[in-house]
Amino acid sequence: MADRIDTLVILGAGGDLTSRLLLPGLASYLASSRGAPLEIVGVDRDEVSDADWRSRVAAAFAEFPSANATKVAASTRYLQGDATDAHDLQRVLAEAEGRVALYFALPPAVTVLACTALATLDLPVGITFALEKPFGTDLASAHSLNRLLETMVPETQL
Repeated sequence: MADRIDTLVILGAGGDLTSRLLLPGLASYLASSRGAPLEIVGVDRDEVSDADWRSRVAAAFAEFPSANATKVAASTRYLQGDATDAHDLQRVLAEAEGRVALYFALPPAVTVLACTALATLDLPVGITFALEKPFGTDLASAHSLNRLLETMVPETQL
């Protein structure tokens, strides 16, 4: 399938949004008839071992158990990095395989900084950005972020 995501990179993996909403939602998808395994790479500033990250993912997946979820939880990785630092983002993207989706589990102001850093990089072909609402911190910043994103990837990849 052409739209299949091979690697999901979660920027802000240490946050509450990731634990309470994103990971359980992903487990629900993996348990569904449409679910397909993918690699998950968690990224945040805190130092976390792969084993601790895997444990956190497995706990969040427990609500929707499936063979896919078990496989994904067992192979997930964590990379320490700053989502606003172009060098760290380049390192993360270099370790992602196949078609990549970047999920911004970040506050709006940090998302803007991350996108500004990403705009300086050569992004992988077909990369998809997943951004949460609120988008920006006000109408003007939402327009500004939208204009920046338009220079980075086609709208179909947002």
